[in-house]
Amino acid sequence: MISIFVNQAGDGVGGTQLQFYEAGDAFWKDLRYIPLLLTGIFSFSQLTHAVCSRFKYGRRPNEAAASTEERRGFLARWRWHIHLHGGYVIYAYMVARLVGSVGLLYIFFTTAIGDCEKATGNNGWTFSPLCVQTALTIAHAYATLLAVTTFSLNFRPLAPARFHVTILCSILAIYAYRDIWPLANYGSVPKDQAEGNILWVKIALLVVTGVIIPLFIPHPYVPVDPKNPSPVPNPEQTASWISALTYTYADPIIILANKVAHLRHDQLPPLSDYDFAQYLSESAAKAVIRDIL
Repeated sequence: MISIFVNQAGDGVGGTQLQFYEAGDAFWKDLRYIPLLLTGIFSFSQLTHAVCSRFKYGRRPNEAAASTEERRGFLARWRWHIHLHGGYVIYAYMVARLVGSVGLLYIFFTTAIGDCEKATGNNGWTFSPLCVQTALTIAHAYATLLAVTTFSLNFRPLAPARFHVTILCSILAIYAYRDIWPLANYGSVPKDQAEGNILWVKIALLVVTGVIIPLFIPHPYVPVDPKNPSPVPNPEQTASWISALTYTYADPIIILANKVAHLRHDQLPPLSDYDFAQYLSESAAKAVIRDIL
C-alpha cells in the first residue's frame, strides 16, 4: 500500500510535488504489531464472554465468601484473600508477576515517548501509522491490567493469566527474532541495538515475567467436587508446570522412602480427590445412566 503526500518544501525551484511514502507496507510487515492484534482479539473475547455470562447467569454472589468471623479485621481479610488464591507461595508469585509487568510497562512507556518522536518527526502531510513502540506499550498496558485482575475475586475476566502470558511471550518471541537470533548469525546485528542496555533489561524482565514465573508458580487446588474438598490436596494437583514435567513433586516421598526400610500408609501422600471411591462410583453411575438413556 502506497500513500501519496505533498512535499511542501518543494524541489528548490518552486512549487510543490507529489512523493510516495510506503508507510502502509511497513505497518503491515512489522512483527511488533502482533501483540497489539492479540490485545484486540483477547479484549473482544473477554468482553463478549462477560456480556454473555451476565445475561445467562446474572449477578451471582461470591461462592468463596468467608464467614463474618473469618473476614473480621484487615489482617483477617488479607489472610483470607491469600488463602482463596492458593496460599502465600502462589500469592508471592502473583505479586512478582505484577511487579515485573509494571516495571516493563514503565520501560516501554518511557521508550515509546522518545522513539516515536524520532520515528514520526515532522514530515509534512505524511501518512503516519501507529508507532511500533506505542503499539507495544498498549499491548503491555493490557497485559498489566490482566495481571491486576488476577487479584480480584469478585471480577474475574476470561483466562486473564493465560492471556497475560500469551501477550508477554509474543513480545518476547519478537525480540528474540529481532535481537537474539542475529547474534547467532555471522555479520548480523540486533535490529533494536539503538536502545542500548535497556533492550536487554526488557528481554530479561520478559523472560522472568512471561516464562519463569508461569513455569514455577504452583497451581491452586481446585476440588473436583466443591462440596467435598480434600483436607490436604495431593501434591500432583498443586504442582507447577515445571514440577509436573519433571516430577519433582514426588521428590519428598522418594527421599523419605530412601531413608526408611518400609513406608507406613500414613507416610504416603494423600489420595487425589478425583481418585476417591465415592467420586469414581458417582461418575461411573452417571456414565451408565447416560448410556442407557
